[in-house]
Amino acid sequence: MKPESRQILAECLKRQNAIAAAEPPPQWRWWDVQARDEQLRFGPAYAVTAWFGDVEEHIRVRLRRAIASLERGDLLVVHRKHGLRLSNVRLTEAGIALAESLLPQSDAENPK
Repeated sequence: MKPESRQILAECLKRQNAIAAAEPPPQWRWWDVQARDEQLRFGPAYAVTAWFGDVEEHIRVRLRRAIASLERGDLLVVHRKHGLRLSNVRLTEAGIALAESLLPQSDAENPK
């Protein structure tokens, strides 16, 4: 498996777990409730700079190709808001299992 695929799986798992564990916003903040519900349903909102920081163009392209490859392998489900651009990425059950098995490796490779 390519390093970009490992990065995507690990980051998506981390973000999915954070969204699921976060306390829901108050109901009167409907915009926050709507955003959280959307991310629970479709997965974390994807933006390469938000997930991986400021990356060079060729790295961005490699990450996007890794997402497409993982989607073809049924490890990810990609959501395109309004049908066009990739907006959310969610791990499938198989993707979660693979990401959890890779997590100790990716933590050891990229200590923070």
